[in-house]
This record gives sequence, structure tokens and C-alpha cells, in this order.
Amino acid sequence: MRPLMLLLFVTTTAAVVAGCWPDGEPRPVFDERFEDCVECRWTVAYGGFEVVQTIHPAEHGLRFVAATEMSAALAVTIYDQFSDGMWLEYSTSCGGTPEISAAPGVSGWEVRVRLPTAGDGSPGEFQRVHANLPPIGQQDEWGTYPDVTLSRLIVSADPYEGGCVFDNLRLMVAEPDYGY
Repeated sequence: MRPLMLLLFVTTTAAVVAGCWPDGEPRPVFDERFEDCVECRWTVAYGGFEVVQTIHPAEHGLRFVAATEMSAALAVTIYDQFSDGMWLEYSTSCGGTPEISAAPGVSGWEVRVRLPTAGDGSPGEFQRVHANLPPIGQQDEWGTYPDVTLSRLIVSADPYEGGCVFDNLRLMVAEPDYGY
């Protein structure tokens, strides 16, 4: 029995060290913490932002200083069974619901997000926001979706006097165990 337990321990440890995601768990396909060189990962079409401290002294987030549109490259293939089970999540000091959509772009599908910047009068009280992405693509006559490649994440926002801060932006995909 001991060799079997050792084998299970080694196999499990190897999977965790190799970066395997646990079965049945939602998976991040994009994860931005706004640390280090934000301009190295994002292309700003117009506007601007500043990297500021969040409620945690060693963490940073974005504050938009002008109406801004920025994009980050994606290279994610979404297969039929995952086309209806994606969401965006982020931390913010502002209230409101983001607008999120996906549409065909030049080199694949683009996920567009319009962040709300209407403050609730209490900047600094961070909350986690979740917004579901509508199904990507058109269902065929059998009810399946085509496989698609997400090529860009485009984020836009307006500035807000109260100083909305956005952090920990993640695009997630559900696993089949979650009913998608």
C-alpha cells in the first residue's frame, strides 16, 4: 500500500508543480494585476491612466485620467462546450455594472468591456464585480457553437472625479462540471 500512496503523492505534486488546473474549476484565460510595466502588455488607442496603490499597500490598480480605450492581445481558443460560460471579474472602488460583449474582429473575436465609473461616494471600499459574457458565435441547427479564437480584450472607461480604481481583471471560462 505504501508504494501506491507514494505514487499518488508524486503524481499529484507533479501535476500541481506543472501548473495543471484542477478539473471542474473555472479557469482564467486572462489575468491582469496591473503591476510592473502595464504599457508593455496594453496598447492605448486614446486617453490615459495612472497606476495607483489599491487598498493593499503593495498592490496597484488603474485609475483613468481621461476617456480611455486600451487593448491587450489574447490567443485563446474557446471550444463549443465553453462558448456559453465565460465571465469577466475585477476589483473596483466604484459601483455599477460593466457592459461586456464579443464580436468578430480583424484576427479573431474581440471581447469588449465598458467599465462603469459612477462612484458611490465611498472610494476605497473595494468590491469584486462579475459580469457574464454572452454566448460567443451563433448556434447551428443542432444547438452547438463554433470554436472561436479570442484575439483581443478591449477595455474602455471614462474618468471619474472620485477616482475609481480597477484591479485584478480576469477573463474566466467555466468547466463542463458547472453545467455549461
